[in-house]
Amino acid sequence: MKSKPLPNRVLKQLDNAIAVWGAHDDFTVGPDITLKKVKDTRAQLDVCLITLIDLRRQVTEQTDLRDDCARTANELVVRIRKGIAGFYGPDSTQYAQAGGTRASERKTPTRKNQKVEFGKAA
Repeated sequence: MKSKPLPNRVLKQLDNAIAVWGAHDDFTVGPDITLKKVKDTRAQLDVCLITLIDLRRQVTEQTDLRDDCARTANELVVRIRKGIAGFYGPDSTQYAQAGGTRASERKTPTRKNQKVEFGKAA
């Protein structure tokens, strides 16, 4: 299975090929491939890379904005839920409807047994 060519590597290889071809006017590949076509393709690849970098920056920026909004919204939800618990009580149906766990539905905490190891007698 062939792997995809890496754009930055291809860009460097294109630069090398253009430099060699530009130094030798008598070189030809075929009627459908010209030096101008190769240079245009290189310029198009460069534009594509710059566009992709800019789009990735925009996605990162939007992701950060989304995370900030989610953090603010979560703080509001927590404050509202605490207000509902304070007003209606922590065991009320209103508190459960707001997403809280009613006090009567919480598990009672249990202690975990800890192993106590004694050293060997000499």
